This record gives sequence, structure tokens and C-alpha cells, in this order.
Amino acid sequence: PRRTPRKSVDLDAAREVMGHLNDRVQNLKGVGDKRAEQLARLGIATLGDLLFFMPRRYDDYTRLLPLSHLKPYQQTAAIGTIQRIVELKSREGRPFISVLVEDGAGKINVTFFNQPYLKRMLKIGMQIAMYGKTDLFRGELSMSNPEWELVDQRSLQQGGIIPVYPLTQGLSSKIVRKLMREVLDNWANKLPDYMPESVLERTEMVDLGWALRQIHLPQKWEFLEYAQQRLAFDELMLLQLGILAKRQVWQSVPGIPLTVTDEWVQSFLGGLPYQLTGAQHKAIDAIRQDLTQAIPMNRLLQGDVGSGKTVIAAMALGVAIANGKQSALMAPTSILAEQHYQGIRKLFAGVSGGENVNIQLLTGATPEPQRREIYEGLANGSVQVVIGTHALIQESVEFNHLALAIIDEQHRFGVDERGALRGKGTNPHVLVMTATPIPRTLALTMYADLDLTVLDEMPPGRQPIETKLLFAPERERAYSFIKHQLEE
Repeated sequence: PRRTPRKSVDLDAAREVMGHLNDRVQNLKGVGDKRAEQLARLGIATLGDLLFFMPRRYDDYTRLLPLSHLKPYQQTAAIGTIQRIVELKSREGRPFISVLVEDGAGKINVTFFNQPYLKRMLKIGMQIAMYGKTDLFRGELSMSNPEWELVDQRSLQQGGIIPVYPLTQGLSSKIVRKLMREVLDNWANKLPDYMPESVLERTEMVDLGWALRQIHLPQKWEFLEYAQQRLAFDELMLLQLGILAKRQVWQSVPGIPLTVTDEWVQSFLGGLPYQLTGAQHKAIDAIRQDLTQAIPMNRLLQGDVGSGKTVIAAMALGVAIANGKQSALMAPTSILAEQHYQGIRKLFAGVSGGENVNIQLLTGATPEPQRREIYEGLANGSVQVVIGTHALIQESVEFNHLALAIIDEQHRFGVDERGALRGKGTNPHVLVMTATPIPRTLALTMYADLDLTVLDEMPPGRQPIETKLLFAPERERAYSFIKHQLEE
């Protein structure tokens, strides 16, 4: 659709309009305290909440099939008139309501389990719209526990696309649509569009007010798709801005530059039991460059299992040690933390001076006497590297000078947990690692606060990883395979 030229907006007027979005829903006609309480259960407290309360699906009254044309095992919407309501019990004694719905051309048996209150709500002769999955029961078309509502006669006559919203007890779709229509009429066209016109022209996006109206009162499917694209674009844009703001705050506080000579790097790599791949060398160069900066590193290292992320983490830990600083590696499980602990100790054992590095393992299973010793070593600086689980972010853990934090399988940790580890130091460098494949565009969108390094090359001689999908009947085959592998 053609966009209308945007009028010049007075900032004070725009602020006033935006301020009205914080008005309580009680300002709408017909919304008292009881209705407001019902809306609050859906997360709607203000006019803005209501305006951005999205439908979960749409029923197109222009495309509804007659009941005689419905087929079993399809997700569909249908309309019919209730001809019979019977309360029955299953063989197990479970009560249910059986409703016969007809439309003059066909019929369908609709069953509602565990909803005895419907007997008071459903009446013979009532015309209802249903949405659910069709089935066959004793050779007849049926539907179990469908979503339903009274038919909107005006929309049925006009043949419109009807939004269906999440509901709560006492609140019908008809009421929500009525309130939505009121807030749209009053505010949709007045809402200032924060997206620059140049961006909308370049991306061929529609105006915000038009998009909101089409989301809630779509004129046709094509317009609805335009509206959904605009609002999805806005969500991603706001996500990006939030992440970039977070990155700016993170980088505004100076970090601790960690530098080593080329000779140190060569000595460290020379002590490894194998040659690194080109992708690993590139990752090490990028991380080393990050660590030399006063701006703290914030890098995502992505690579499949077996691509060699651990040795890169070990090199980063070595750089911190060479600068007299502490580092920590946090893993989501005790097993993974133990694997890192054993693997990194083995790597350091082959490096010059590595046998003198004090590396400790701290998990929930660490005995109390040993735990106290680790706490003391972290506080006085004698423990140079600690590897562990959530135990690393307990209040009792205090570092003498944490300069590097490494987080493995970072998606398994929440924002607060990652922030808690970072908070153990004075704006330490952060390296997060994942084996979960993330498409580059998605990674740059969702993790815009992180620089991205991908290990796209496997070390030679690694056994290729095979991923197989087994269905439920093949469960025993999977158990047998696992048992055989354990025995070997």
C-alpha cells in the first residue's frame, strides 16, 4: 500500500500523545474495576498495553468451509449452529459434554472434556465459531476441546478477517475487539512514528499507525502481512538498539589490557600435542588483539563439538596468567566443568611453566574443606584459574583480580548469571563459547553486543559426527546403541 506523506510533528504534541498510552484502561467506555482486573490478567493495564496486545490467530469468515467439506485430521475453523447438547461420562467415569453442530450442509460432533460450566453457556440454536483439529470417531467427523466463541454476526455478514485474542475468564473476544476498536479509532492515526521515513522507504515498510490498524482489523491478508512485517521489523530494530546500548555501556568502563609477546604465543603453541587449524589460528589472533585493548573483550566463539574451542580458551587463560591476573571458566554442568578442568590441566602440563599454574575446580559437589581453600586462594590471588559451574557466582566467591571470564555453552545461562560472573572482576574481558550452530545473520542480530568468531574448520583426524533421528518405536534401538558404546 502507498504510504501517505508524513506531516511535520511537534515534539511536545508527540510527547503528549505518547503519554496518553500510559493512561489506564478504565478511561475506555465500559471498563470498570472488574473489567480492568480481567484485562490485567492478560497483562493489559494501559491503553498502550491494549494497542500492542497481539491476536494469536485470525479467522477468515470469507474462507470458511461448509461442515460437509471438512476432512479428518486437519486444523481448521468452522461455523455451525448447535442442535443438541448432552452431558455424558466416559468409560473411566470422566464427565464430558457432547454437542452436535450443523450448518445445513453437514454436521460435526464436538466434545468438551473437563468443562462442565459450558452446559450453562452453550444453548441450542446458538451459532458458534470453532477452531481445532478434526478427527474421526466411530466413522463420524468430530472435534475435541476446540476453541470456540459466539459468531460475530456483523463480521459474518461482511465477510471479514476476525482477530482472535488470548482470553481469560469473564472476558470474551467480542469485548476485547470492541475495546480494541475504540483505542484504535482514538489513537492509531495520532501515534507518532519513530521510524525515520528514509528507513521505511528503503525497507518498503508501512507506517506504524496503519500497521496497528491492520494487525487488529485487517482488511485483507495481504495488508495483514505488511503489518506483521512492520511490527516484526520494529521488534528487531528495538532489540538491536537495546543490545548496542548495552555494548556501549559495557565498553565505556576501561578493562585491563593483557599483552604477551609473539615469542610467548609460539612457546605456548609449541607445547601443545597437536597442530592448530587455520580457523583456530585466526580465532587466537582475534582474541589476542581484543585482550591487548583497554576496551574489554566481549566475543562469541562458535564451533561444533570437536572444533577445538577448549585449546583457544586455554590460550586466553594463559595470557591472563602471564599478566599476573586471574581467570574463570564457567560451564553449565558439573560433568562439563570436570571435562574442562581435566582437559585444560593436561594442556598446561605440556606448556613451559604450565605445571606451576594453580588451577582449581569448583562445583556444587566440591567438599567444604576444599571449597574454603579455593575461596581463600581466589581472594589472595594464589588460585590463578578456577573452573566451575554456578558455584563460581555465589556471594562467598571473591577474586583478587579477575581479568578474564570465559562462559561455555553461554545460551544455558541467563543474563543475570553471566552478569554475576562478570561482576566478580573490574570489567573483565569476556569470552563466551557455544557449540550450537547459529546462522551468521541471526548471531549478529541476537548477539550484537558480541564480536563473532566462527571455527569453521575441524582438526585433522577427528571422527566425523553423525546425527540421527529415531522415532518413538525405535527407542529400544537407541538404548541398545548407548549400552553397546558404554560397554566398549
